[in-house]
Amino acid sequence: MEEKTFEQYMAELEDIVSKLENRETPLDEAMSLFSNGVEIARKCNEKLENAQQSVKILLEKNEKMEQKDFVADDE
Repeated sequence: MEEKTFEQYMAELEDIVSKLENRETPLDEAMSLFSNGVEIARKCNEKLENAQQSVKILLEKNEKMEQKDFVADDE
């Protein structure tokens, strides 16, 4: 099964919130929606943490390259 994108998960969350805001949603369905929403929010958080870590790694690599280039230019 292909993993969904962050944007797809967010669209699902928006749909869930919309359904939860509808006062005619039965309690059992609302509880199920809420549970699904919590799981989707967890997946979104994981994706954001992974993206943040990737950016951090790229910035660290870039900083090291700039330091090397700076040293090379001074010679």
